[in-house]
Amino acid sequence: MPWSRCGSRRSPSTGTRHGRNATRIFLLPTSSRRSPSCLFFVAVLGERIVGTVMGGYDGHRGWMHSLAVDESVCRHGIGTRLVAHVESTLTELGCPKLNLQIQSAKTELRGFYEALGYRADAVISLGKRLGELAAPAPAKAPVSAS
Repeated sequence: MPWSRCGSRRSPSTGTRHGRNATRIFLLPTSSRRSPSCLFFVAVLGERIVGTVMGGYDGHRGWMHSLAVDESVCRHGIGTRLVAHVESTLTELGCPKLNLQIQSAKTELRGFYEALGYRADAVISLGKRLGELAAPAPAKAPVSAS
């Protein structure tokens, strides 16, 4: 299988098996449980990638990013299993809390995560575009001489 040839390691829990088309979840070789700032899990069905998720832990809080599941296998539990892999990996590392962000307009995603036990926190998420996407600095107001 290509995953074993590129040096990937199977995650400790590979989920249920359904014959030759078992969905397996791998921790990519660029990830490391010893250096958990960037974990990248891939769900594979047969020889096809059907889902991915990134996670990380900075020693204070965990983050989960960019959960994606192939539309052809949505609602088959792959997204739930990928989230569970991030959660179990970060729990093993001693992470006390896992955060994620979704766009406020994506109500279906909020429902998915709430069904898994996630709740909205009373925080404000701030962001700043960098590089070519950066907004020009606001003009400074003239200082009046009074």
